Amino acid sequence: MNTFGSPPIQVHPEAGAPWSANPVLASHPRLGLVSPSLELGMALAGRMAQGLSIAASASSPDKAREVLQTCSHVVLDLTIVENTSQLTELLASCPSQVLVVTPDGLLPDILTQVQSVPGVARTTPASELPDTLPQWLPPQVPATMQDANAAGTVGPVTDIPPSMAHTTGAVGWRGLAVWSLEGGIGKSLIAWSLGIECVRRGLKCLLVGLGAPDILPLQAGLNPSPNLLQWHRDPRPETVRDLLQHNGQLDLLAGFPSPRDLGTFAPAAMDGDSSLPFLTMETARMGYAVTILDISAQELAAPALKAANCLLLVSSASARGAVAAVEAWRLARQEIGLPASACHLVLNRTRPGQMSAREYTATVRSGLRDMPEPIAEMTEEPDLEPALAQSPGRPPDLAPWQAFATRLVDRIVGVSATGADTEQAAETRFGPLVFRREQ
Repeated sequence: MNTFGSPPIQVHPEAGAPWSANPVLASHPRLGLVSPSLELGMALAGRMAQGLSIAASASSPDKAREVLQTCSHVVLDLTIVENTSQLTELLASCPSQVLVVTPDGLLPDILTQVQSVPGVARTTPASELPDTLPQWLPPQVPATMQDANAAGTVGPVTDIPPSMAHTTGAVGWRGLAVWSLEGGIGKSLIAWSLGIECVRRGLKCLLVGLGAPDILPLQAGLNPSPNLLQWHRDPRPETVRDLLQHNGQLDLLAGFPSPRDLGTFAPAAMDGDSSLPFLTMETARMGYAVTILDISAQELAAPALKAANCLLLVSSASARGAVAAVEAWRLARQEIGLPASACHLVLNRTRPGQMSAREYTATVRSGLRDMPEPIAEMTEEPDLEPALAQSPGRPPDLAPWQAFATRLVDRIVGVSATGADTEQAAETRFGPLVFRREQ
């Protein structure tokens, strides 16, 4: 319980001047987050398109000191301490600039105490944090943006300044599950291409493989290990950072090398510290604006959907595909509780002789009335396999495919490559959290 019942702190500034906050250490800030809850991490992650990144985070006072010592700017949630004495002790000799986020409606006398603590550069109510950040942080240093398709490790996505991003801002944190009950429908390639498109727009993105064996590392020209099995054994934020691999500017967390490894992980995937929901919470705290879950193992469909706040259902334009889509939609909507506005349907590898989009929609709605129309359709592309063979470790360099990925990100992530917001619900939900679209 946070009482803040301690007496006011007596501050004796030199020469009568007000307490001088810690100086700005760098024009390109290393941003840290100290908070016991998810709200602030997701609020920050939702602004990744504006050049922000969470370089380090802590959810308890004992782990907060490292963040305060290694980051130039730290957003600190006041609820992590019991009173101003603890806050003073925590900030003692800390070199960071500290922005203290206070609960809305904090009593004026307590707010005055907090503002008088040495080391507090600024305070802001939680509801005003998104507006306060651009005023508080120094301008981002321009950086050369390397081709996202190029092989090899490059600088972090967060080096991309707002002027170079293709978007006007993010809607909020996206945990995107890409799923299908059909095999061989191109779902993993779609997940990978969505990640690359998010990176092109300046969004920090993590792609998580959920296959056994997982083909994403092979597609990306990376290794099957390290992988999620290590996260299962040691579920900590530091573990996630150690397991990350990089292809260009897209971060990848590989799935399982074998079905046996999947069987070890699956029983704990729904709940607990090593679960998929807990993993996506950590990725939000780490500053990922978008976390994409490529559900290739059906055993992990339910926990992956629980870990996400958005679904992209991939289907073929066939009677078999329609039946599979209806059953998948029923699970996502009725069993997991994802809202209809957060679920999207896409047709892939369509070809002559299959259903048209209109016929497909009529078929799925005969099975479930609230099934939507497909948001995009991609035909069977004869040049796709040769393009992948010629450029292993890269997404296909095909104009139709790139247009397809662009359309999907416009609809799902909520920002347009042209800088104009697309039609979308005014708000999106993640459990008890609500994110409202920026105007």
